[in-house]
Parts: sequence; structure tokens; C-alpha cells
Amino acid sequence: MKKRSWAWIAILSICCFFLGGCSNAAKIYVTVDAILDKKELPQGFTSGDIFCVAPETKDQPELLTKEVQGKIENALVAHGYSINCSTAQYFLMFRYANDSSCKKVDVIIPSSSQIYATGGCASVYQSPIYSGSYDVVTYHRALVMFVYDARLLREKKEEKLLWQGTAVSSGTSGDFRYTSNFLLFPLFENFGKNTTKAIEVSYPVNSSDIENFAKQISVLDKDGILKSNEN
Repeated sequence: MKKRSWAWIAILSICCFFLGGCSNAAKIYVTVDAILDKKELPQGFTSGDIFCVAPETKDQPELLTKEVQGKIENALVAHGYSINCSTAQYFLMFRYANDSSCKKVDVIIPSSSQIYATGGCASVYQSPIYSGSYDVVTYHRALVMFVYDARLLREKKEEKLLWQGTAVSSGTSGDFRYTSNFLLFPLFENFGKNTTKAIEVSYPVNSSDIENFAKQISVLDKDGILKSNEN
């Protein structure tokens, strides 16, 4: 009876590991990297600075791109900046990705005899309780923001990059509308800063910090219509 109990614990443990449903400590890990041109912006950005936000390319889903753009604009406003493309000091361009990869995983739950057969002389063997394989899909999320000198871009069509921020993450959720909040949060924690190297941060999936941030940058009004932040 004791041997069978241990076998079922092993089964449940593996199921919990792959399904991610048995732990309240599940986290999303993000690698963030921020680079600042300190010669041009020794103090970074200042509260009240004016930005214009636009996607870097037009080859991404239109509605999702509008939503990501709205989140970035809302995050800027929440951090004390303004949005006005006519008088912008800085032009913020962004690009995102949400790709996936598939890996076949083999799972073998040993029999109780195998679990308890220890030592070099053990010769007991029974067929596994379970043996099989299944596909595990991993989603790879990324969001990159580039900030340019808007005056040079308007007047001389010259792209002077002042700051660049990158956030990447991998996990089991393919919902970029949800996971983008976990990418934007550390990006704005380091907005206008220089991390000097790529750093890894992690957040519980039910993080109150992320939940509050998501409410701040929500792009939909009470009628489900995209809001505008431009003055």
C-alpha cells in the first residue's frame, strides 16, 4: 500500500510540473536590457517630456499593434510624460513578437518495484505504470522599444537613437495581450536608464504589481473602445 501511494505521488508531481496547476508560486521570468546614450541624455528622461509613439513596421496584426501602442502611451502618461506627436521631443518606436516552438517530451512513471529497487545488485523489473510522450508548446515573447530625437527626425530625417529597451520571456501562455504586461512593466522600471547588462526579473503570475500596472495602462474604456492619450 505504501509503495502504491508513492507511485501516485510521483504521477501527480509530474502532472503538476508539466501542467503548472498545482503551485501558487508559478512565475513569469523576463530578461530586460536597457541602453542609454548618456552623452546625449546624461539624466535620462524628465517628467513632462513629450513623446510620440508608433510601431516600427506595419507588418504586424493591426488591432493588436494598436493595443500595444495604447499600453505604451498609457504607461508613459502614468510615469509623468505626455503624448503629442506635433510637439514631441522624442519619437518612441516599438516592435513585438510572440512566436512558439514545439518539443516532444517522453514521460515514464516507474513501477513501485523500480522505485524501491536500489543498489548495484537490484535485478527486479516491472513494466512502467505509464509510458508515453506528448508535445509541449513554448511561447517566446519579446518587446523592443527605441527612442529617437524627434526634432532631428522631423527636420532632417535623421535617426538619432537615444535609448533602447528590450524585454524577452518564454512560457506556456500564448496570450500576448496578457503577457505583454509582464514585458512592459520591467521596461518602464528601467525607462531612460542603462542596466549595463541584461538582467533577469521574475513575477508571480498573480503579482499585485503587475495587476495594478495592467489597470493603469488599460487601453479600453468602459464601452470597450480604444482610448487616446494625445493632447
